[in-house]
Amino acid sequence: MVISYCLLNLYRSRKLRFFIITPQIQNTGMSEELLEALSKLSGMERALIFNRIIEERDYKELEEIYHLPAATLRKRYERARKKLAKQLIEIQNSNE
Repeated sequence: MVISYCLLNLYRSRKLRFFIITPQIQNTGMSEELLEALSKLSGMERALIFNRIIEERDYKELEEIYHLPAATLRKRYERARKKLAKQLIEIQNSNE
């Protein structure tokens, strides 16, 4: 009982929220390189990329999910996309 209250308090304080809603991406048929690059992103970055690209959610839906303004989500998504591209380039260069 105490553990459930502690988890609920963490969730309410947004410290656990991104852990709970981070999607599972292991079994989506993605290449090993992409999975490796995604694993180097934070949970929030992975969730934004997954929700925008794979689930094709718009920013209005994401506002409701994450309780953040659309402008903030757009900027975080842009940064996550750039970070993912950089990770993919690094992985490709290391494989050559």
